[in-house]
Amino acid sequence: MLDRLSFEVITLPPLRRRREDILLLANHFALRMARELRREAAPVFSEAAQAALLAHDWPGNIRELKNVVERMVYRSDGPLIAETVFDPFESPYAPREAFEQPESGASDRSDLANKSDLADDLKRLPLAEAVRALEIRRIREALEDCRYNQRKAAERLGLTYHQFRGYFRKYRAKLERTA
Repeated sequence: MLDRLSFEVITLPPLRRRREDILLLANHFALRMARELRREAAPVFSEAAQAALLAHDWPGNIRELKNVVERMVYRSDGPLIAETVFDPFESPYAPREAFEQPESGASDRSDLANKSDLADDLKRLPLAEAVRALEIRRIREALEDCRYNQRKAAERLGLTYHQFRGYFRKYRAKLERTA
């Protein structure tokens, strides 16, 4: 019979109370990430980046620091790291208009999903709106073909039932059957 291993518990104060460790750990994580990305030069933090790292409260402790530093190295063009982004969802590449809701009274272009000739209309729309219109149309067609049986419609679309329900909730107002 195997005995359980017993470990000592080491309690460390949070990173916000060990400010002297922040830059040491940040440099360690940056060097590891640079090696992983096969970068030639060792990364160096600008004074502004160092100040931002030291000023942050680090509620996520060392894991958050590691993630922030890895993002900083990944986003940097060269060995100098100047940009500090603490929010993991903030991206210069995010299509902002895709997440914004239309203003009240504004025309909702996803109504194009009702039109019979969708291909020409989709070409004129921004990508996010074209995808939305196509999703609505395909889901509506699957529902109609399957007599509004959501499990069968999900199967027809190659989705799990839970995935289908997510789409259905997203587009409920556009998909509800008028009977």
